[in-house]
Amino acid sequence: MKKILVTIMCLIMSLSAFSTGVLAEDSADITQPTIVNFNSSENGQIIPFPISENYGYWKLTVNNTTVNLIEIRIYKENTEDKSVLNDSVFYGKIYPKEQETFYCEKDKPFESGNYYIAVNKGGTDELSGYLSYQCAASYDEIVKETTFNDISGHWAEGTINKWKDKGIISGYLDGTFKPDNSVTRAELAKILALAFDLQEKTAINYDDVKAENWYYSYLESSAKYIPIYPLPISYETNIPYVEVSDKGLNSFLPETPAMRMHVAEAVVEIKKDKEKINIELPSIQDIQADVTAAFKDDDYENLYAMHGTIPENVKRMLEYTYLANKLGIMQGDADGYFHPYDSVTRAELVTLLDRVISTTD
Repeated sequence: MKKILVTIMCLIMSLSAFSTGVLAEDSADITQPTIVNFNSSENGQIIPFPISENYGYWKLTVNNTTVNLIEIRIYKENTEDKSVLNDSVFYGKIYPKEQETFYCEKDKPFESGNYYIAVNKGGTDELSGYLSYQCAASYDEIVKETTFNDISGHWAEGTINKWKDKGIISGYLDGTFKPDNSVTRAELAKILALAFDLQEKTAINYDDVKAENWYYSYLESSAKYIPIYPLPISYETNIPYVEVSDKGLNSFLPETPAMRMHVAEAVVEIKKDKEKINIELPSIQDIQADVTAAFKDDDYENLYAMHGTIPENVKRMLEYTYLANKLGIMQGDADGYFHPYDSVTRAELVTLLDRVISTTD
């Protein structure tokens, strides 16, 4: 087995670059957080990470405020030769101005013993931020400890907490979830990949996406489902997509809010793939009649008058509104409107996906 040499002297020198604190006493089921503040320009920092017997479930939160990349690896001490470490048993990475919480695998708690967290950074900037970890007697105990400070009393609070406990959604550096913020296309890529456990990766070559972007690995799994085409009317939310089309740009628009119509199409396609659904569509005239009967939006009624013929984006918009309604993915608001051009809030997306997946299960 390949071994990573770590001398006791190097370990002591590395630890001197951090400010470490353990908060209060442990409860019966979970330890209090151990917090390590980063304040060093050095690389290759090593942090002791002891796992006690029956406390093999762990959570590791890393906050990166400056450098372009932090890589985290966890190693287990070699009991036969304590001057060396075995191969890493965990790897994660955090991009600038982000906070990420990593959890052990639900069915694979760590065995008791001495582990070490290795922190490596990219670039020459001084490492700034912090790391904290906790260990618990059960997986449920470790995931329920994370809380968002801005969802109490929100209409989607229960669903947000449910998905937080699953490890699918995460919050921001200040402990918020921002439930009423619009979902960006990058965030959509992540939550779709995790919610539906999308494993198959496809090559992506968008000009506005780089391999070091935090969402890159999620986009590899979900990009084929997330459309980029413009809808027929140039409302403000649709203008970025119109520009991409008119200028012939090879763009994904990761920071642009996702439109409801695009979200509906993505979830319809994933549901069809996952459940092997093959739907024979009626004529486009019957689809338009069904959609205009189901929803009050003028956006669906005037399309023929505007174009004379049926452009591809009009046909696509009608078909996926019809499918989203029939499959129970999106069924409009209480007033009978579908709002295809609107953005989707973080709370709305989580609630939508919870309903779709709960129905599937």
